[in-house]
Amino acid sequence: MNVRVVFVDWYKTLSTSLFWQQSPGCRLSAADSASAGSYVFSGAELVRQWMRGAVAAEDVCTLTAGILGLAAADLLSDLEHSCRCFEFDDPASVDALRAIRAQGIKVVLATDNMDAFSRWTVPALHLGDMFDAILDSASLGVLKDDRVGGHSPFFGPWLTDHRIPPSEAVLIDDSPPASAAAIGLQLGVVKHPSKLVSVLRQLGL
Repeated sequence: MNVRVVFVDWYKTLSTSLFWQQSPGCRLSAADSASAGSYVFSGAELVRQWMRGAVAAEDVCTLTAGILGLAAADLLSDLEHSCRCFEFDDPASVDALRAIRAQGIKVVLATDNMDAFSRWTVPALHLGDMFDAILDSASLGVLKDDRVGGHSPFFGPWLTDHRIPPSEAVLIDDSPPASAAAIGLQLGVVKHPSKLVSVLRQLGL
């Protein structure tokens, strides 16, 4: 199997850390944090707009604070705090990805995510040093599963820019989008971050 790039998902593939996850330094109570997370992620349309970059973290926090009777500043502060405290579930996965890059294979983080991720998680975890590129839906304005005329506006432009055919790319994801297989990406399914290293080995990476 000739692989020139490995796309790796974030949530449930590398990490199960959550927005508004409680940790020392949070302003809100555990109950209020849980309520905020439940409210935001129970609204599919709001989440999709946030992941497409149509709304910002400030907008989401202002809306949620008004609904739940919380202080928007506290909600935003705790969102930022939680994003900066995200962790890799399995530190061995970091070493595995580093070893793949050492072989000359590009490793690209590919995530349907919010502006909060690129603003706070990426710099806090120095993800720019770990990956050859970071593709996130909020920055691109499209989701991984989007298709336009049979093409992927999420993966396609990067592959074209680097002259890599989809057949020489692998996507490692807990729930690979239908578009990935449709455009010809090879797939590796990871049901929990603890399984990532073994899936990479199964693929010969």
